[in-house]
Amino acid sequence: MNPSSQQVLNNLYKKNLIPKLKKLNIETRNKVRAIYTSDDADSIKVFNKLRLSLPINKLLDVEDAVSALHDKFDILPDKFPSSFQTKNEYTRLVELPFDKQLELIDCLARKHSKTLDGYISAIAQLNQRIVSKEFSEANKEIKIILDKYGFSHCLLRKIIFLGEMPENNQPDNYLSDLINENVSNSKVVVASLIHCYQDEQDYLGIKRSIMGLPDRGDSNKFTRDISRTPFHPHAKDQKNLNEIIQSNLQSSLLDALIIIKVNIRLIGTKKYKNINKVLADLESAAPTLDEIVNLHGDDEDSEYIFIKQSSAWLESENVVNLKFLIDHFYDSPDSEYHSLTPEVLGRIENYITCKCGSCLLSDNKLLNVQSKNLHSVQLKGTITRTAVFNFLTYTRESALNITEEQLFLLMNRTSSLDRTIDIKSMKSLLPMLPTQEAKLIIRLLIAKKSRNEVDQIALKSLTEKILKSRYDGNLISFINDLSKRSDALAIYLYETCNEDFIARMTRVIKTTKKITETRAALHTWRGEYSGEKLYLDRARNLKINSQINEIRGEIDDNRIYVEITRFSEWFGDNISSQLGSILIVMDSNDDLSQFDDPQLIDLIENCFYEFCTNSFFGIASYLGRRIRHGTFRGHLYSSVINNVEKKYFDLINTPQLEAKWTEWKSEYEKQVLNIIDNKLYIHSPQKKLGLLYPNLRDPAKRPVVKKCISTIIEHFKISGNVFGIEPIIIESCWRIAEVDLKRFNSYIKNQKPNLTNVQILNNTNLLNLNNNSQRQLKELEREIFSLISEKLNVICTWFKKPQSASPKASLSLLYKAVVSEVQQTFDNFNPDTDFDERDDIDLYGGVYHLFYDALYVIIFNAAKHGKYQGNLIRSFEIIEVDKKRLLYFKIKSEIKESSNECGVLKQLTVLPNDNLENAQVTENRSGIRKLYNLEILDKKFKVETIGCENRHVITEFSYELGY
Repeated sequence: MNPSSQQVLNNLYKKNLIPKLKKLNIETRNKVRAIYTSDDADSIKVFNKLRLSLPINKLLDVEDAVSALHDKFDILPDKFPSSFQTKNEYTRLVELPFDKQLELIDCLARKHSKTLDGYISAIAQLNQRIVSKEFSEANKEIKIILDKYGFSHCLLRKIIFLGEMPENNQPDNYLSDLINENVSNSKVVVASLIHCYQDEQDYLGIKRSIMGLPDRGDSNKFTRDISRTPFHPHAKDQKNLNEIIQSNLQSSLLDALIIIKVNIRLIGTKKYKNINKVLADLESAAPTLDEIVNLHGDDEDSEYIFIKQSSAWLESENVVNLKFLIDHFYDSPDSEYHSLTPEVLGRIENYITCKCGSCLLSDNKLLNVQSKNLHSVQLKGTITRTAVFNFLTYTRESALNITEEQLFLLMNRTSSLDRTIDIKSMKSLLPMLPTQEAKLIIRLLIAKKSRNEVDQIALKSLTEKILKSRYDGNLISFINDLSKRSDALAIYLYETCNEDFIARMTRVIKTTKKITETRAALHTWRGEYSGEKLYLDRARNLKINSQINEIRGEIDDNRIYVEITRFSEWFGDNISSQLGSILIVMDSNDDLSQFDDPQLIDLIENCFYEFCTNSFFGIASYLGRRIRHGTFRGHLYSSVINNVEKKYFDLINTPQLEAKWTEWKSEYEKQVLNIIDNKLYIHSPQKKLGLLYPNLRDPAKRPVVKKCISTIIEHFKISGNVFGIEPIIIESCWRIAEVDLKRFNSYIKNQKPNLTNVQILNNTNLLNLNNNSQRQLKELEREIFSLISEKLNVICTWFKKPQSASPKASLSLLYKAVVSEVQQTFDNFNPDTDFDERDDIDLYGGVYHLFYDALYVIIFNAAKHGKYQGNLIRSFEIIEVDKKRLLYFKIKSEIKESSNECGVLKQLTVLPNDNLENAQVTENRSGIRKLYNLEILDKKFKVETIGCENRHVITEFSYELGY
């Protein structure tokens, strides 16, 4: 006998396993010995064959022998482990057939019946401590259970649940340290559970991230299955359940039995007597629904928090039944991790008592369950009602009888419909709805969930019909009326009506200026409606940028561009929350080193697509109205032709050359128009030669994307949040775009031979030209070469990232923008707006918005109260005062002939008891108190002087600059 085999036998004797091995035949015994003596890979192969071939009673003996020697390798986890199993520590063994898996667990339940009896009895006592809010005693019970019966995901859920209880203001240090240690060691299981239970986290967003964890096969199968338990513990079918049971058995025997209880619908358990006994004991250990719900109080948030934390009570059949409804229909119905089979729908049909729209809005019970407290929180909450509504629309479709008034009321008593509806079912409901407003509700929900352009067009057309027929085209009046009937619906419409959507409503929104004004008015409505300053700031920014763009025009900036302020708004509304959820889950999963994470790549591609294609703020917008519809043809064709025809008028009008010149000019125009018609577009199925591909498929873009993700992750590691990530994505979008832009610039330069095409002119019969004309013709050819080369070089500067993509305006331009806006009210107001550009100053970001507000107050006052066609004198300079650099602005305006200085000064004086905090609200927009309000908003801004002397109002203000 070799030393290795002898050592194996010695170990087997020490573990008292020889009697069990003697029960096996010689062949099996030799295979068990081979498991100990072979390398890891071969050992696992041998063990997997035994698992599949042996009957359960023999397999249990083999498992006892195999698990006895952990010093070789971890192949079988403990049934009652001494620590939380939160990472993939064990080799994933071959999957047993479903019936054999259940038979194995049934035998294990019999074998460990005493331990399970004590374990479940202790959990029953723990549950009663929790529902009685004896949290200190509950913590003690947990420590006893951990010490006596081991660790499980069931206990982990209860520990984290206790930590989230507001009344538990003295958390146990031992349990807190235990959780923190497990978060550090393996984040996805523990941290995702914590995020699930925290009331401030986006439940649906985190659920989507967890259920979409990348599938890396056996290497992360365990953590993927365990992490899904709080969000969706229901198996899709028996095969899926078999995998989940195996993963839960790795966590603990108790967890495997609980997941069987949750999915009992997929199992015929009559022959598994020991499993049945444990399931009955678990049900007896569970508190009543009334006791559980009572833990969360009785306000409008109680139902949501209860549902988020309901996985702490999976031993309760009532909780599982509720989760079955919620997990399937408070979620996207086309999710891959569940299947809405007739069996699933039938189970839910029997569980709900509501069968129509009117019932959903009554005080009647929604569910077929006895629980006064659950009924109470469901009446005040929105989650269960949302799930039932989604179920009814999914199963009834056009047969669901619902009125316009009921739909409006449901919008107030449901939530997240735009994320959870089934689009096909909602479309089936449309023909049965009696009014345009009722159809609008459904169209709005469909458009928010669908990415189909047809759904956007249908919503746009319906919105236009309603606006034209009842609101004289006024979108603000319409949304204001909607808000009186449904807050949620009004917010949905506000979010949908971005500038791109508004721009398409050409039947009611006639001009580009009206598009911006409408969106700004929507921001104002949203800000006033919600009291959130963010939206009022957005409205102000749009108005100021609109004025600046109107003054600036489109003749001084031909480059491609992205309106970053509007992209930022889109980013904040559509990406930030999702990005935060993905990063939280990646952090939980210890995946913050995965720079190829598919979810992040999809998100960046989504940003890049919008960055390129958005017809209002994206590259497509500026490519169209600045280049394709404006300057490209004028720059490359008209200016060349005009220059040549003016300089060589006599030559090209000679009989010998006139026809050839016309031919050359026609061919040249054709070449230019070919570029305009085919290349100056974002690539799409309709424009297959477009210069810019709004996707990440090009291999040359991948390093930029990888760098973007790594930078995002590093930022998140340091800051712990998504604030500040937006500029990273903007910069990366430009760098991704530059891959295509560089190729386009190469293409443009290579067009020179096609554009010059001088062989047409060379075919001229030179014998019929005199020497002077022949010399001029050579000059003309060189001129064409030179002009086209120059024009192509300039064009290449248009197709690059702007030197400064951040919003900015020069002080002179800002002054002109303010004067222009004031002139819309006072058309005879015509002050001098010329500046010496050598002394101009650029203002960036919030500073120019602040100056705009200050200048508007002063100039509007001058136009309204000052002398008709009086002088308006302004000056600005940078000065140093007390070691501070200040931008100092001074404006003088003449007062009316009928005014006296004392009266004007009295009007300008701000009294000590004047309410400056609310000056922007309580005083007309020309009010001087607004200037002092700006001092409150920004400490660097200071009103230096407001006075009246020598029949002039003098206003001076300053802004402290950094060094």
